[in-house]
Amino acid sequence: MVTINLLQAYELLALQEELTNEEILQQAKDKEAGDWSDLISEWPMEEAIKLSEQPEVLKEALAGNYTISYITMPGLINLLQKRFGLQQDKDFTVTNTAIERLALTKDMADAIKKMLSTNWSLHQQDSFYTISM
Repeated sequence: MVTINLLQAYELLALQEELTNEEILQQAKDKEAGDWSDLISEWPMEEAIKLSEQPEVLKEALAGNYTISYITMPGLINLLQKRFGLQQDKDFTVTNTAIERLALTKDMADAIKKMLSTNWSLHQQDSFYTISM
């Protein structure tokens, strides 16, 4: 398990939409990470490029074995959408301090729990989960 920042998570998820994990790792090894900013125009890719200089951290992060150092509410909503394919108002509801009524598999719940920064916690209530501050 490694700790990465929110922008690193966003950039890695964007890379994973275009390349396989093996391709990302090979490009990092071959020092071709600078090309990522040409491939992914919506993100600066600077944080992913920094990660490419730490092969073991990059490998763990690509495998989803990461905790985010600090997550805001909008950041958490974006991660639920990008990483898990969940949609606000369809798969969960948002209040001022929580994300509620999440229907998750055990694997998804485990992955989210590992990913959350210390300012968030995941709780199961009946068949749904809540993420709260």
